Amino acid sequence: RMLRQPAPEAGRAAAVRRAEAAWEEAYWASLPGWEHQVVTDARPPLYACFNRADLLISDVSSVISDFLASGKPYAVANTSGL
Repeated sequence: RMLRQPAPEAGRAAAVRRAEAAWEEAYWASLPGWEHQVVTDARPPLYACFNRADLLISDVSSVISDFLASGKPYAVANTSGL
């Protein structure tokens, strides 16, 4: 699963779209189709996503401090070069 912020900073949209496309290609290739979980209805609340997630990969944001309470692993990505 990947949780992402939908609006990249100005001037970075093209690079973010390329990175997102590469991630999605790798994601769909990683497992057979029936093993993927895809949200097709209204977006679930953020904390419901935390409960379902195995880990969080995020840029520096307040989402990380909220996720800390889950006790699950997380990684902070340096997006300054994108």
